[in-house]
Amino acid sequence: MSWLFAFALLITGMISSITSTLSGQIVMEGYLNIRLPLWQRRLLTRFVTLIPILIIGFLVGFNESDFEDMILYAQIVLSIALPFTLFPMILLTANKKLMGAHVNNKLTTTVGIILASVITLLNLQLLISTI
Repeated sequence: MSWLFAFALLITGMISSITSTLSGQIVMEGYLNIRLPLWQRRLLTRFVTLIPILIIGFLVGFNESDFEDMILYAQIVLSIALPFTLFPMILLTANKKLMGAHVNNKLTTTVGIILASVITLLNLQLLISTI
């Protein structure tokens, strides 16, 4: 199980890094009108995403045990936030007026609500067992 968790953590970290790089690019080009060559833009946006972890690392003295605890607490905080994004997303994608031809069918919406509810209950159980 620890290998599976490590793999999932690695993948989510990579996805998070890609997302932050792309969002940094969109902000730089679209909102701030900063035009840089691709390699400079990627270097800058990836460097900026490293700043928080470096600050945290210095604060905890790069102690592996403290980093593990912080990862656990970060996952708990994210699990609290998850229902606030899942349920509205399911309901919005089930709205025919909003989605038009791309609306979810009733089965997809029902399965989505069931899965989001199960995930929410498991996250609540995690939160209660951690406190």
